[in-house]
Amino acid sequence: MDARELLEDVKRSVWAVRNIQKTIDDLDALIGASGISYDRDKISSSPRKDGLEIAAIHHLEEVEKAKKDLIRATAEMASLKKTALLYIAQLDSEEQREILRMRYLDGMKWWQILEAKNADSLSGQTRLRDRAVEELQRIIDNAGE
Repeated sequence: MDARELLEDVKRSVWAVRNIQKTIDDLDALIGASGISYDRDKISSSPRKDGLEIAAIHHLEEVEKAKKDLIRATAEMASLKKTALLYIAQLDSEEQREILRMRYLDGMKWWQILEAKNADSLSGQTRLRDRAVEELQRIIDNAGE
């Protein structure tokens, strides 16, 4: 197993879950918006009620599909995180564990990591990450023996 691939898979799964949740939130907002009652005297081009109902039903169906996708993606994410955490916990350095958790398990962007750690050097944080990934690869390789 490749450490970098594992970590990238975890990060992708975290972002997939976030994106699906955002889709659900956006659809929920559309469903709420479609419940607006239109004043026929002021808005002559407002959609007919049955058109609104059809749109709401369509959005509800999309929400249900997205919720199923969310359940699947969350299960996949949890499995990947569990595997990664088992290896990350074996790193000797708390700094290395922290940078890998923040970047991959929490899906933080580099600017967020710098802000959270009150650090000013991106290159220092990426070097720390690179050393952590190398050490993580050794741990994975030793576990496979």
